[in-house]
Amino acid sequence: MATVMMLTREPVRVTANVAQDLRLALEVGDFHELDVSYRLIEGNSSVSVKLETGMQTDSTDGWVDLGSAFTGTGAPYATKQTITNPLRFIRWNCTNFGANATFFIQIIGRTF
Repeated sequence: MATVMMLTREPVRVTANVAQDLRLALEVGDFHELDVSYRLIEGNSSVSVKLETGMQTDSTDGWVDLGSAFTGTGAPYATKQTITNPLRFIRWNCTNFGANATFFIQIIGRTF
């Protein structure tokens, strides 16, 4: 079965290196595989957004990188990635910030 989810409930505008608040992390523990679609819709410089996964949302302790970072060099830009066996929660983390950017991340969770 497949379920469509938005990791970013709306387009996110970033103006510095920033991570998604832990209280907004998406629970994905029921899924075996995640198809992640990343779209940079505004921005003309390099920005990298990586996904992190963890088992709890009380602190950043124990959170690890999930796959490779999405790196866009100018809008419009889109890419996808398939992730298997994530931990219970995922969130985004904007790193290597070059200039203002707006992006969103959509996920299709699959169970087998």
